[in-house]
Amino acid sequence: MMSARLIGYARASVIGPALAEQEKQLRNGGCSEIFRDEATGVGAPRTQRFPSRSAAIDTLNAGDTFVVCRFDLLGRSTADIVATIWSILCLDCGFRSLNEGISFEARDTMDGRDIISAIAQATKALDAEITAENQSSRRAPRVVRRTLDDKDWPKIAKMLENMSVSAAARELGVSRPTLYRIMKRMS
Repeated sequence: MMSARLIGYARASVIGPALAEQEKQLRNGGCSEIFRDEATGVGAPRTQRFPSRSAAIDTLNAGDTFVVCRFDLLGRSTADIVATIWSILCLDCGFRSLNEGISFEARDTMDGRDIISAIAQATKALDAEITAENQSSRRAPRVVRRTLDDKDWPKIAKMLENMSVSAAARELGVSRPTLYRIMKRMS
């Protein structure tokens, strides 16, 4: 039987520590192997974002522990982080984040699964709430457009001597077609 290993993972980040610093922390944390993704994952399809992370997870054996320097370096979203930890725990492996002191040992995977499940449910509820708030804020009250009367024509004609139709329409609070209609009617 092989002894449990600490498998490290480092990912390039615009705001996080450099890869060399992450590797140093992971080695100091006892990692025997370190996988690194040199790209941040932006713009890549989800299935191709972090090939080294996938390779690191593929090398895990029951009892091993997957280690990162910082929790946020594990993925690009809360859902991605939760799914990744879930997959690690389902392999009967542990997970550890050095900076935050978060650690699930392989023998504690049931506790870890309960926590990850709770985080996933909370994240789903928060996402639904944020979506609902965004949708309700988009429903702007209906604006009643101002109409132009024939008595407004002298003022409009004066404005059009000095400015474009677009600028006059903006200043009057009407659309350009509305302004064109009154111009046509008055000519």
